Amino acid sequence: TIMLTDVGDVNNKAASPSFQNGPYDSPVVVCSVNYANNTVPVVPRVHNVTGTGFEVWLQNPGDVDAVAPDDVHCLVVEEGVWIIDAEGRTTFVNERMATMLGVTVEQMRGRSIFDYMDEEGRARAQHNLERRRAGIREQHEFTFLRSDGTPVHTWITTNPIYDDQGTVIGALGMITDVTERVRADEEREQLRSRMESMQRLDSLGVLAGGVAHDFNNLLVGILGNADLLRQLEGLPTFARERLDALVDAAERAAGLTGQLLDYAGRGERRAEVLDLRAR
Repeated sequence: TIMLTDVGDVNNKAASPSFQNGPYDSPVVVCSVNYANNTVPVVPRVHNVTGTGFEVWLQNPGDVDAVAPDDVHCLVVEEGVWIIDAEGRTTFVNERMATMLGVTVEQMRGRSIFDYMDEEGRARAQHNLERRRAGIREQHEFTFLRSDGTPVHTWITTNPIYDDQGTVIGALGMITDVTERVRADEEREQLRSRMESMQRLDSLGVLAGGVAHDFNNLLVGILGNADLLRQLEGLPTFARERLDALVDAAERAAGLTGQLLDYAGRGERRAEVLDLRAR
């Protein structure tokens, strides 16, 4: 049930589009009212008679007759609600928003939004505030800082607030804490990166194993023929020395192929105790 009430008729107070004078506490409902094709966000007052309806305060005297209930759309929210003026000062904040930042509602009242972000965030927030002054509504990610300095990753839905002349006098933001989701995404990205590294290493191991086997086959032929030559009678000394050097080089190459096979997980492993001080 939606009840439309003129702000000027409540407690004999004049219309206050900046909302700071309205008798409301931490709303769990946010409404928008279609004023002559301009959708204006408003903070409703929970109807105290039945507890099942909302008393929506309209900004201008006489709008109760001009606005139909179908022009008012309300939804119950669990997100943080943050209303600022044109300079970024807090005019309203609910308990949920204050809890996100590790402070109280009283501590946030009148404070600038720039007090809850780092230098990079201030530059982004200033840009966003200019877009609000230009009448732009949008959704975007933003990172605030809690009172203890830890980051709060959020998703913000924000709308400009207008006065009677259509001038932007502030903004209403609906803030959802997505910190846990961001952390989960970061952990998944780290896991994905590790998996890709493991896959690359596995592919490299397969390649190394194939190369080592082919090279080892070549070495078998080299060592076999060199050994046959060394068995020839009457072989000159210099030739025998050259063959010995050839065999020594081939055996060292065989040792390298063994290391490649070990890397690829295809070699014969032998564990032994080494005294590093003797090396």
